[in-house]
Amino acid sequence: MEQLLLILLGAAISATGYLIANAMEKKSERSAVDTYAALFELTTKLEASGKSLEDLDAFNALVQKANIFRPAPLRRKQGNQNTNEGVVDAPIETTYDMVIRMNDEIDQTKLRITQALHELNGGREALDAPLAVTQNKFEEYVQACAQLENVRWEGGTIRPVMVNARVLSLMEARAKELEEEVRYMRTL
Repeated sequence: MEQLLLILLGAAISATGYLIANAMEKKSERSAVDTYAALFELTTKLEASGKSLEDLDAFNALVQKANIFRPAPLRRKQGNQNTNEGVVDAPIETTYDMVIRMNDEIDQTKLRITQALHELNGGREALDAPLAVTQNKFEEYVQACAQLENVRWEGGTIRPVMVNARVLSLMEARAKELEEEVRYMRTL
């Protein structure tokens, strides 16, 4: 009796596995049919515009060679949603996009700081002692603030954005301060 129950249980499990596999095959067959239909529709559109799949392949190859990425999808952004007054479509910026953009802005700001320090130093490569000490202290302060933000946002997906935002704001303030000093020095 016990063996008969085990055989029936085994048969039930096998039948269930067969039904699941069969359902998945039909689903993948439907996906393939949908893919071919979409491909046929694309081919028809391309031919209607005087283009071919080869043209599309050539375009994709150029895009990849140029390392161009697809633009982000658009979303509604600020303004009066009822009247559409002031409503603009803007690309969605992911956390990764924000970090990359902010890193670029930080690099540009570092360059502004370096240029201002160079000019304040009279064009000499090595910074004078007081200027070097001040800049080193500023960089230590930026690092400490970055570590504080890192701890504050630990575990959050927004952490790198918040750390970069803090660093960028400090560096922007320093660049403006040094550029203002350069403008003042030029008036002397």
